[in-house]
Amino acid sequence: LSLEYHPAMLHQCGPGEVPPTIYLQCAAGLPVELLKRFLCSKYNIETDNGLVEVEVTYKDEVLPTNFTLMDVAYCYNWSRESPMAFCYRILLYDNEQTKNDENNLSRINQDIEPEHSVRRSKSAKSVTFAEDLESEIDSGSPRS
Repeated sequence: LSLEYHPAMLHQCGPGEVPPTIYLQCAAGLPVELLKRFLCSKYNIETDNGLVEVEVTYKDEVLPTNFTLMDVAYCYNWSRESPMAFCYRILLYDNEQTKNDENNLSRINQDIEPEHSVRRSKSAKSVTFAEDLESEIDSGSPRS
């Protein structure tokens, strides 16, 4: 995979300050959370710092932290012709309130409690086994 600083954020970098593209060979089961922790380690960002957020994106979509590289490959139909091209951005906030106001939809959806979700019941389907069909045919009774 490749990790590149998000092109939309490059205007914040001065000349010669553009971070280089990072190439990594990782297992398919690697969660996006570990890519974020790797980036935090590389740039000396404390993971529990509430004023700094690292987002990993693929095709301009912020990835959930519980996604694995395999999930991304299947969801986005990765063709294996080149490394998976991830982007990242480092967001700095003035205070905790600003961060919460500007959070993206994917982060909000992760915070929704599962007990408030709507559950849909599946419709019942009838199943006929081959043995039942044979007994109906032998008895001569018509099927309804």
